[in-house]
Amino acid sequence: MSIVFFDTCSLVLRYDTRASSRRVRRLISDSRNTVYIADTTVLELASSLATECRRKGADAKVFDRMTQKFFADLADETLSVRSTTKREVLRAYDLIRWVGVHKRRNLKSSDALIATCCYDLAMELKEKIAFYTSDRRLHDVLHDTDLFESALNIRYIDPGYKKITAIA
Repeated sequence: MSIVFFDTCSLVLRYDTRASSRRVRRLISDSRNTVYIADTTVLELASSLATECRRKGADAKVFDRMTQKFFADLADETLSVRSTTKREVLRAYDLIRWVGVHKRRNLKSSDALIATCCYDLAMELKEKIAFYTSDRRLHDVLHDTDLFESALNIRYIDPGYKKITAIA
């Protein structure tokens, strides 16, 4: 059994029609996988789905259908929601400080929180977790951070309608 963790930008592909969406749906639907998201992803997904609707020129009905599928995944526990803790918020703060000041790179607060949530889950379970993101910047930041590389298999999902790849 594998444990996988999706950030928001990669999870949105499950509810979209891009070529990479099929691969994401297979990963999530595979009964051998336990799939996690952070609690902040629940709210972020609404914004991401709205962005997808604007990109496609879709109406509220399309948004509502995607949202219903998402909430069905939550209800039937296809997706397990990991609650962020105070400790993870503080770790995210430290990560932003380290990446933003010492490494001179950009990292959004929600990305830092989701990544630390996944990291803490890996530490709790004492197991390396596959962390999926469609954000190249986040992938590169985490990939260059030894702490995260030791606990996570950081995977990049190409949001450009192509395929899923592991970047080493």
